[in-house]
Amino acid sequence: FKPQELANLAWAFATAGERAPELFDALAQASARRLPLFKPQELANLAWAFATAVAAGRHGGSPRPPPPVTAALFDAIADRTAAQSAGFSAQGLANTAWAFAAAGHPARSMFGAIAAEAEPRLGEFKPQELANLAWAFTKAEVRAPALFSILAARATARLRDFTPKSLEKSAWLKGRVYANKLGEFAPQGLANMAWAFAASGHAAPALFDGISASARAQLPSFKPRELSSMAWSFARAGHEAPALFDAISAASSARLST
Repeated sequence: FKPQELANLAWAFATAGERAPELFDALAQASARRLPLFKPQELANLAWAFATAVAAGRHGGSPRPPPPVTAALFDAIADRTAAQSAGFSAQGLANTAWAFAAAGHPARSMFGAIAAEAEPRLGEFKPQELANLAWAFTKAEVRAPALFSILAARATARLRDFTPKSLEKSAWLKGRVYANKLGEFAPQGLANMAWAFAASGHAAPALFDGISASARAQLPSFKPRELSSMAWSFARAGHEAPALFDAISAASSARLST
């Protein structure tokens, strides 16, 4: 198997939700031996696949800690990523950070390399990638104040163009589909971004104002978990948003009564 074939096979089984512990162990061993030959995109895809499998408990039993062979693979991927971070795309950087955070695998040197590489390139990141990056650093408990300050400014600028007045009612009620087509923040991205900044304690009042306005426009498309997370994040951050809380209250009450 070539590196791309190994990464694609892992990605396919993880995406399909197939439990294949023996295959993943074999893939981990084979990939570790060939890792110097993996391109940045292949490294990112491999990390995402194994993190998805670990988080879903596809190795059998508890999703944490991962099997030793998987942990060793993550260590090797972290070293390669830190050394090759300049070759990663914005999506690759965000997905790799997400993968390590989701798998619960500490790799502070790698996160430092990703932060240094991402900071001057945040303009290349799509909204969901910005949200994933913020979520990953907070989940992994890696402080990156400079990255978060730039990230907040970028996300706020993207959110300024996203207001209910600029949308046709029939369009914004479609929520996720519409948001993805416009390349803006969908409900999950908004919830993850709010959670990341609230949980990390990084003050970003303008960002929270933008999240509030955007969330209210898409609230009918929020899942219960996203509604709960959004309320928690604003409360934790101490950011006053009475209009948002009123909207969350109404949306939650309507669903709880059905």
